[in-house]
Formats: sequence, structure tokens, C-alpha cells
Amino acid sequence: MRLTKKLLLVLAVLSMFSGLALADGPVVLKFATIEPPQSDNNKNVWAPLFDKINKEGEGILKIETFAGGTLGRNPMQQIKILMDGVTDMVQIINAYHPGQLVDDPIIMTPFTANNCFECSMSFHYMQEKQMLRGYDDLVVLGQVCLGIYGIHSDYPIKVPADLKGKKLRTAGKLFHALAENLGATPVAMPVTKVAESLSRGVVDGTLQDWTGMAVFRINDVAKYHVLIPFGTNPLTVAMTKKKYNSLPPKAKAILDKYIGGYFTRFWAKRLYERVNEIQDKISKDPKHTLYTPNAEELKQWKAATDPVIASWNKENDRWDELLKTYKAGLLKARTEKP
Repeated sequence: MRLTKKLLLVLAVLSMFSGLALADGPVVLKFATIEPPQSDNNKNVWAPLFDKINKEGEGILKIETFAGGTLGRNPMQQIKILMDGVTDMVQIINAYHPGQLVDDPIIMTPFTANNCFECSMSFHYMQEKQMLRGYDDLVVLGQVCLGIYGIHSDYPIKVPADLKGKKLRTAGKLFHALAENLGATPVAMPVTKVAESLSRGVVDGTLQDWTGMAVFRINDVAKYHVLIPFGTNPLTVAMTKKKYNSLPPKAKAILDKYIGGYFTRFWAKRLYERVNEIQDKISKDPKHTLYTPNAEELKQWKAATDPVIASWNKENDRWDELLKTYKAGLLKARTEKP
């Protein structure tokens, strides 16, 4: 009887430790993105970065990517699926959340940033200073600006008058207003629908960055490209503060090494290289025409955009402060090599 009791006690202890061993695996974080698995961000940014984190965090922390919208396809619902716990980390297209991320449109200001790297770093500096509203419940893991927007169309454009009566796809309230002031009819739609809409004549052109043109095959339809620094839109990878704060200390310590400035620089440098690569390839394709307005034509574009910027200023009482800080960040970023 005593032997049986001792045996049962030993088995119980072994069972308890066995259960602990099974439970003592890595913390797994799900990362959701609407971008297809073969996109530049997935292949050249998130995959290598998460591989670094997973290698260092072996047995402690692991990030698994769910691409192509497998956890939620609607780009306007990405913050919601994060807050609802469908995913632990998510890619956010900030322009699709104007009611929450109210200060982010500062980087849409035309004739400010020259490229996505300097824009990304300036935006990061503003985030470090906690100047941007709408992030109270979020931890920003990394954040970049897309390539500087131009107008891409199925017909030639040189001056604002060429847009009169045309339908121009936009994303975000401020770009919507900009399209109107340029004489076009703005059409709001997600980037995933632009190529098809251009091919069917639903729109005549799009305000767009170069990476979006490539990822979503818009280059197959839009053959004319006018190069004007119209500003851009940001992308964010974030998790909730609740989820971040729930991480075990060891997992959090590993994640902390790779988020914020590290994540943003890693992402922005690769995006900068990719934007230049795409634009260079398109410029050498005889089927495409890239046009850079001359000084007189630029004056016409600027004259059409200035009133819109003035109206944005009136809608956001912090606009002057935000723009001053953003421009100062651009100057700082220009001292850092991409």
C-alpha cells in the first residue's frame, strides 16, 4: 500500500512537471497584413526582421505572419481586428483610419519630403515625442512613409488643367480635397481595387506611391506618371498596449531591441531602395512615360495645392506646430544616410 502511494505521488509530480514543460514554449504573436505573401514588405522587410527576432527569441518569442488578409481583408478594419484580439500585431494603412489617427495627414503636405526615408524618420521623431494623437491604446512597433506620391494615369498629364473633368482615385480626406482643388473628381477606394478600376474606366488616374503601383499591378494599366512631390501616407505595424504589457519580461526584452527606431530604419531603408528600383525600372520601359514638370508648370501645381494646405491648417488647430516639427525632422533625417 505504501509503495502504491509513493508511486502515485511520483507519477503526480512527474505529470505536473511534464505539463509545465509542454506549456513552457515560446510566446507566439500573430502578425496580420493585407499584403500578399510575395509583396516587397513581406519578403524584404518583415520576413528577415521577424527571422532575426525569432532566432534570438528561440524558445521565448516567435512571430508568425498571416499575409493576404487571411485574418481580415478589409484595410479599413485592421485596427478593429487588432483591438478585438483577432491578431496580436497588424499592418495599418493609416489613411484608412482618419477618425482616429487625426494628425498623421501632416505628411501628406505637398512639397515637403523628398523621399520616403527622410519622411519615415521625421514621422518617427514625432512619434517619439508623442505628438501624434490616436495612438493611446497602441504600441508602434515600426512606422514608415510610403514613396512620395505622384499622379499615375492612363493618359498624359502635365499641368493641373489636364485633370479637369477626370476621375482621380484618392486615399484620405486631405488627398480627396487636393484632387478637388486640382480640378478632378476624387474617387475614394482602397488600393486593392485601383488596377481593375483603371482598366474599366471607373477612374482615369490615381494619387499613388511607387511600391503600391508595383504590389497591386497598377503599372500594368497606368502608363503615364507625373512626378510631383505630393506628400505621402504612412504605414504602421502596431500591437495593443494591453498585449504588449502582458508579455513575459524575457519576450518583451527581445521585442524591445527591434521595435521603434530599429524597426523604422530597417523598414525605411529597404523601402527607399525598393522605390528607387521600381521607378528606375519603369523609367526604362518604353511603354511608360515619366514626366517632371518644368519650373513654370510647378508654379501651377503649387498654386493649386497652397489653398488646400491653408484649409487643412484651419481644420487642425495643431497644424502649424506639427508642420514645423515635421519639417525640422526632415532636415535632421537628411543628415542620416539611407
